[in-house]
Amino acid sequence: MHVLVTGGAGFVGSALVAQLKKKGHKVRAFLRRQETALNLDGLEVEIFIGNLLDKEKVALAVKGIDVIFHTAAIYKGYPFYIRYPKEIYETNIEGTRNLLDAALQVGVKKVIYTSSTAAIGKRKDGLPADESVKLNFLKQRSHYERSKALAEELALSYHARGLDIVSINSSFLFGPQDLRPTPTGEMVVKFLNRSYPCYFDAVLCVSAVDMVVDAHIKAMESGRSGERYIVANARHYTLKEVFDMLEKISGIKVPRIKLPIPLLMVFSMVNELFIGLFGLTDKVRPLIATEILRYFRLKAMYDGSKALKDFGLTEKPFEETLAAAVKWYMLNGYVRKSSKIAYFKKLGKLK
Repeated sequence: MHVLVTGGAGFVGSALVAQLKKKGHKVRAFLRRQETALNLDGLEVEIFIGNLLDKEKVALAVKGIDVIFHTAAIYKGYPFYIRYPKEIYETNIEGTRNLLDAALQVGVKKVIYTSSTAAIGKRKDGLPADESVKLNFLKQRSHYERSKALAEELALSYHARGLDIVSINSSFLFGPQDLRPTPTGEMVVKFLNRSYPCYFDAVLCVSAVDMVVDAHIKAMESGRSGERYIVANARHYTLKEVFDMLEKISGIKVPRIKLPIPLLMVFSMVNELFIGLFGLTDKVRPLIATEILRYFRLKAMYDGSKALKDFGLTEKPFEETLAAAVKWYMLNGYVRKSSKIAYFKKLGKLK
């Protein structure tokens, strides 16, 4: 089949492109800039440069396409004092509208929309939320979470207009080839570079990027139109448990100090103000973003049993996924020399 992957050079998008090629599909990757295509090197892929907000470009991109995987989105944090970052809402919502309008017009057979557990709400009884729970606790939600929830609601509304569309809600993603890296990957890299002086109470719902890619392909083959599918490991992990695994894998010690989130929020707000006042927002990221801390205060959990059952997904041991990610960061210039030495010493002990 002829397949379009928006965000085809991203973490999920590039891994998806590689698997689609292995299955014999013809792939067109929709990218904003040619220089982002590093993850596609060596793959026989048609590169299409454009912007989702450009309706004419989008119309050209979907011509001759049977299936669309819409993985493209702005995925970034904003300092606490930014009330309405127009770029994230325009791209994530209006860009999605443009793509789906074009898909309807040319008769695309199926669309797989890449959403997130960030678009799913928290159950008030504390149990893991399934696909039926809408986003809530809106005052504690980031612009990314709100934009993805609105975009997903818009996307699934096209089912009533005759478009075969399925949503995949991935959780915190881990794995190799995370070039940017994503905020999850950045957390791992900061740990490896000993940037964290402390840890805090947090619960992470996790998944391997290859399981999420598999879910996308199974959704193309058998996903029910108009439905959401959470893709996540059955077990949740505390931040301390993730850090303990990273210590075991890398030989780099876990921070011994545990601080309360309210205290860290004060630090993060000062950090973000400092970065903003000195005009460093395009160069420096805060150590821990206030948006992330607000999310972790919720202690939201998610139930991925529907996708595991319906798609027959294979859940890889999380430590194995984490080890593959650590190895890739170590070998690709993300980690300082002293941390590499600790890592390779650890590998020596394991032999």
